[in-house]
Amino acid sequence: MNNYFIQPMLGFEQLYTSNQAVNFYTKMFSHLDLSSINEFPRKSSKLTKGEGRKTISRHCIYRAFAVMKIQRLREVSQLLDYLENNIAIAMLCGFPGGRIPGKDVFYEFLRHTPKSELYGVMASNVQVMAELELVDCKNLIEDSMPIFANTKLNNAKSFAKNKFNKDRPPAADSDCKLGVYAASNDSCGKNSEWYWGYKDHLLLDAKYGLPIFNVTLPANTHDSKAGEKLIIEASSNLPLKGKVKNLICDKAFDSNPFYEFVMDNLGARVIAPLRSNAKIQLYDGSPPLCDAGLKMHKCGSINRVSGIRFKFICPFRNSKNKSCPCNHRNFLKPAKNKGCIKYRLVKSANLRNCTDRASASFKLLYQGLSSWITRKPPSET
Repeated sequence: MNNYFIQPMLGFEQLYTSNQAVNFYTKMFSHLDLSSINEFPRKSSKLTKGEGRKTISRHCIYRAFAVMKIQRLREVSQLLDYLENNIAIAMLCGFPGGRIPGKDVFYEFLRHTPKSELYGVMASNVQVMAELELVDCKNLIEDSMPIFANTKLNNAKSFAKNKFNKDRPPAADSDCKLGVYAASNDSCGKNSEWYWGYKDHLLLDAKYGLPIFNVTLPANTHDSKAGEKLIIEASSNLPLKGKVKNLICDKAFDSNPFYEFVMDNLGARVIAPLRSNAKIQLYDGSPPLCDAGLKMHKCGSINRVSGIRFKFICPFRNSKNKSCPCNHRNFLKPAKNKGCIKYRLVKSANLRNCTDRASASFKLLYQGLSSWITRKPPSET
């Protein structure tokens, strides 16, 4: 007799899985809304004489993929091995009697399930989490991750000529684009590589690490442009304007148009480090002139609520000549730094330049994100 029938009859399926994992998936699946996914889609609209063999529920396949992501399994074969060793979880997914289908059923789900149905599942469940107050929108995180296309050109051992020529996309996936995957967020790091594929852009809750929305775009889409689309689609599902205080991003989102877009659509400020090739011009206008008619030198700035207050000093302040063309009275004072000082308040400074990246609040928000990244799956022992 098949082992899948023996275990449920004897009631031994609980011996292979801890009660903690069973309780976790029981509660999760009870609140998971899969109404947007067509459970038994018909391959053809034409009527047939007989119904034939009943197909596998697509809701069961989706629950199985949720288990795969929670357990951090990389391949479908690993998922099948996990379900075979944990029949109780397979039954919670909805597979009758714990009988697990083959790989082809899972791959068919990935190929033929419309993206709109998957987005519908996320949208409905995010609304439920918001009603249960499981989502804290005060601080949000926006990031992206590469999705490599299934092509030999992404293999490091491939010796194909011009394999990263953007005018010659791979024949296996003509929709994918050429992108760059940065392996380090260090401002001085150059550890990056080319790849063919896509990028998954995700909006997360910084307090609990729960996803709010995601979009998948070609790999050549700039992160700041994809971030704008992500915010628009997420706001259409869950009202975010006025609720978000900080949007935490990496240096790929460091551009002033994105800062202004976030402020206009969310009313929040962007917490992002400077790019390695950033050229900051805090003061766009001409510097003031001293009493001798010479351009003064900029010497620091102070962030105010009304704008940025810039300090300008005498151009001969640190010169070895120690002579002022107009014999200014401050230049003759017995002080280390001599010369006249002027201040100018700039109210039209852009949002990117107004960000004080040396403040303690900025470092606390940006550097204190490792707590939700290292989350462990439910215990299996």
